[in-house]
Amino acid sequence: DRTDYPASFVDEIVIDSCRAIDSPGWELRAACNSATITRNNLLRVRRDPAIWDMEGYALYGICLGDGDDAPPEYAQAITQNAIVSQNIIRGVSNDSTNPMFTRGILVAASGVLITNNIITDVSQANGDKEAHGLYTKAQYGCVSDNYLVDGGTGQSAIAIKGKSYGAPIAKELRVHHNRVRTVSGDCPVGLIVYGSSTDVLVEDNSISGCPDGAITVYGSPVRTKVRRNTATDCGGIPFLWVCGDITDCECSGNEIAGQRVPTPGDRARPTNPYPKSGTYQLYGTKVNAFAGTIKAFTITSGGSGYTINGKPDGSAAVALSGGSGGSGGGAYATIAAGVLISVVPMDQGVGWTVAPTVTIPLVGTDGAVIACSGSQASVGTVLSTGKISTFVANGVRVRGNMGYVASNPDATAYECLCISTDDGTSGPLIADDMDVVDNGAWDDAHPFYIVGLSLLGQPIQVGRSERMRLLGSQSGRRMRPWRASGISTLHRFGNYGTRFHLGPASVDGGIIQPQNRFNTIGNRTRVFVNFTLYAVAAQTYLGTILGGQSGGVVRITKVTPRFIGPALTVASGTPTVALGTAGGGGQLIAATLATGLGSVTSPVDGTPANDVVAGVTDLDIYLTIAGGNINASSSVLCVDIDWTLTA
Repeated sequence: DRTDYPASFVDEIVIDSCRAIDSPGWELRAACNSATITRNNLLRVRRDPAIWDMEGYALYGICLGDGDDAPPEYAQAITQNAIVSQNIIRGVSNDSTNPMFTRGILVAASGVLITNNIITDVSQANGDKEAHGLYTKAQYGCVSDNYLVDGGTGQSAIAIKGKSYGAPIAKELRVHHNRVRTVSGDCPVGLIVYGSSTDVLVEDNSISGCPDGAITVYGSPVRTKVRRNTATDCGGIPFLWVCGDITDCECSGNEIAGQRVPTPGDRARPTNPYPKSGTYQLYGTKVNAFAGTIKAFTITSGGSGYTINGKPDGSAAVALSGGSGGSGGGAYATIAAGVLISVVPMDQGVGWTVAPTVTIPLVGTDGAVIACSGSQASVGTVLSTGKISTFVANGVRVRGNMGYVASNPDATAYECLCISTDDGTSGPLIADDMDVVDNGAWDDAHPFYIVGLSLLGQPIQVGRSERMRLLGSQSGRRMRPWRASGISTLHRFGNYGTRFHLGPASVDGGIIQPQNRFNTIGNRTRVFVNFTLYAVAAQTYLGTILGGQSGGVVRITKVTPRFIGPALTVASGTPTVALGTAGGGGQLIAATLATGLGSVTSPVDGTPANDVVAGVTDLDIYLTIAGGNINASSSVLCVDIDWTLTA
């Protein structure tokens, strides 16, 4: 254990085909040149709390390398190459009342190959502490084809972190083809990438049953890519980026099936990404690049004569003080030979507008006292700017049945992809090929909408949004290709190029079947309405051309209707057909007898009634059928709507 013997070093470790039952696993913390741990079987990993609980010990199935932060003079001596494969670990139960960590497999090494391991039932009695099925700190290598069931209470089944010492940097690490299942519901997240990861690929993993999400990325990632992963029966936000700055990252080709609406019990857990009270929106993928994340700790003065509980070496958790506008955050102080070496962030907190500080001497949150016999040291923090510098979301597939739930009525919306940033210089953003199918259920008393792309916070200066497809048998109401709130928008010269489909649907008594289509190219939106089946008089929402546009005023400049096919016939009464907007634009096409459409006077540019005011109204298109029913017909209504941004 390098904590007690920091200069210890082993040339090679091999553990092969061994078996351990009802005992602790292996802790091999000495630095080594290479290690191979293969084909071992560990059943019921545990230790007697009466003997070990006095220090709140950690418990591992396999621990290879120093998972804590090493003093800098020994950092280069961490394990170089580690192979951990084909091991079976069933049941790691830490019953300590105050455990430090519980992990099925922990590997801290420069290079790793962690593959084809089976890990099940990793848990601890104290749910506030970390428990992971597989945890690694590495610079490069591969984590693949591992199978985890109920892999970690309180945290995640798989945790990817950085190199052992200093700011976490996981570089050139590929995490792929792992399978994560949660049966008990006690493993909140399938896979978490901690720290400021660089060149980390998270690909082709299958995750199911995790109540707080499938994959979460923290820190300020650079060239981190989350691609072709599947999230099935997961709650929370299946793909969540909670980051400071995001640089050249990608979240593409992922698929969501059967997303769960979080229950009040789910939302009470600390890791759940939803607010604990009030309304919330359901997201498939949410990207938060926000200021207020603590990016780094820096020791500005002091540096001699510090000890922890009288020991010359060790580490202790410390809390932050001061700061404003945020919450959370914490760090570990590392002492070597009685000298304060580093303060490393472990929990960055959220929402800080003024960075908190740490002042030495410290009192650790675990009761450890750091005494000072020399000068004091101030530890300052640096806040992130909350900036996105190129983010690509391509080929996102969402399959599920999200909507109003009577037992949990405060869910208001479902959004396939949500981008939020605090820095107005962010960009470019590429959101392409969002495919949302069978999402949303309509309840007569509860409005609910589906959105392909949502923008929050500061505007994205350069970006484009293309191929937004919203399809669904239950989703005929309030469907939007994209939505913006506050001052958010894509740059006005960006390429919107959106299209979306509606129906079949039963909404407000109106039935639309088969699909109707909207195509937006440049500043023209074309609406196709198919009268294959309409029954019951109703005003039926068709869709939104520009949802919540906040970067100016949308003005309708021209409306050109066309009627294709035989004349409509009536089942009763004398129905009329009108096409219009819910607010701001009035009727685009005046009510006309259902037998056809005659000439229609287009709105004139400059008429205030044709403006959709920024941040006030959406350009929603409605079809009004009044006065009677319409028989099924092959007739098609085609309307071109020209618009412009006037400010």
